[in-house]
Amino acid sequence: MEITSEQIKTVEEILKQLEPGLLPEEIFYQIARVFVTPIVEIVPIILEDGKVKVLLLERPADDPFWGGMLHTPGTIVLSTDKEGSIESAFERILNNELAGETATHPPILVGYENHQGNRGRELALIHWIEMKDATSKVGKYYDIDNLPVRIVNTQVKFIKKAVDHYKNYKSNS
Repeated sequence: MEITSEQIKTVEEILKQLEPGLLPEEIFYQIARVFVTPIVEIVPIILEDGKVKVLLLERPADDPFWGGMLHTPGTIVLSTDKEGSIESAFERILNNELAGETATHPPILVGYENHQGNRGRELALIHWIEMKDATSKVGKYYDIDNLPVRIVNTQVKFIKKAVDHYKNYKSNS
């Protein structure tokens, strides 16, 4: 299908009216489909009885891409985030998704993953944090060697990278 210059002009005029920051979901989904979305992922880890466990949260049942599936906490980098860092994204994850549960230190960068997800292509900046307490009011801890089946498929790679980095970090500390 060929897009006319008139259609492009119409889309341009609509986009000019939007404020920077969160977009209406319908528009975001279409932009995410055709553009690479930068995301920040944090893999919460705890060492319990000699076993490495990760905290997974459940997506809402009505999520259009991963309804009811388990995932690591994460967020999209917004144009309104603090310039020069991803602190704003960390704050959203730690305060909202993790509801203020406490970690032993700030998130540690593992690396990145440029992947194709159900929503579109994403560039994920993967981090881990070590949690202070093995209880959670927002999710459930899972043994890294026995992850559940209903996990968002792209998350498995994030988790593996984060846990490998964590184990290396701990063995060198």
